Amino acid sequence: MKYVMTFIAVCILCYSCGSQKSTQPSALGLPIAGSPFYYTAQTAREGGLELLRNVKIMNRNGKVLFTDTIQDYEPQYGVRYIPDEIGSKNGYIVLYIFDPCDDMFLLLRTNGKKILSQSCADMDSLPQTR
Repeated sequence: MKYVMTFIAVCILCYSCGSQKSTQPSALGLPIAGSPFYYTAQTAREGGLELLRNVKIMNRNGKVLFTDTIQDYEPQYGVRYIPDEIGSKNGYIVLYIFDPCDDMFLLLRTNGKKILSQSCADMDSLPQTR
């Protein structure tokens, strides 16, 4: 019986210490795939419409690098990361702005440590991975 209890305790310990998948939320929020950043947002539902509001982007230490309490974003496109080149730390965090008249993105230029600049662009000028 002593060995069975020890085995069960080890199994529980292994299960609780298992690694989390990168798509799972952490204490910082949701990871932005391919980048060292996390984001949080509130989901607002208005009729059949669903939007992301109060977006915050943080680094691994929890420092807030960007926040937007004014603009709404479309969640079906999510928050994406596009590197300048494969393996490069430089790139763009991309959010799709909710606007019934235009297809616009918010582009946050990053060097992998901080947000360097922000700009809006239409869908045709969205950076592509080289």
